[in-house]
Amino acid sequence: MRSTRRTSDATKKAQGTFRAARTRPQSPQYAPGATRPKYLSKLAKAEWNRIAPILEEQGILQEIDQGLLASYCTYYANWQICEAEIAKQGMVLMVESSTRTGRTVKPTSNPAIRNSLSFHRAMLAAGTKLGISPLDRPRIEVKPNDESDLLQDFIDGVGEFAD
Repeated sequence: MRSTRRTSDATKKAQGTFRAARTRPQSPQYAPGATRPKYLSKLAKAEWNRIAPILEEQGILQEIDQGLLASYCTYYANWQICEAEIAKQGMVLMVESSTRTGRTVKPTSNPAIRNSLSFHRAMLAAGTKLGISPLDRPRIEVKPNDESDLLQDFIDGVGEFAD
């Protein structure tokens, strides 16, 4: 059975199977970091301030990711609001209605539950793209900032590996 994981160019160079004609084009470089949008709510700003420095430190957050992180923070804030409503009102609401035969009171599910689940799903989807969950972190490929390739330097015998 073949592995679905692609072999990196550095590994191919080390194995001697690297062919320049087969290399994939390099992804464009973007400015590191992202500025927090002004339109975020108070809860969303707090989540941005919590998570943005962590993503920047790991080299994941770039200026182009501003919208994605903003939507994650907005979904998070809306999810928190829904959870507060559920805690305040409960999972079941008693709805009073009038019919031809009189007034009836029926139990119904709190609509905040459905909204909470919807925001939670959207938050998880955006978080997956940013590598926020432990399972998704290994899938995010971060390019190192330094241009030096230590393995290639070792193979070529240059730099600190020179005789």
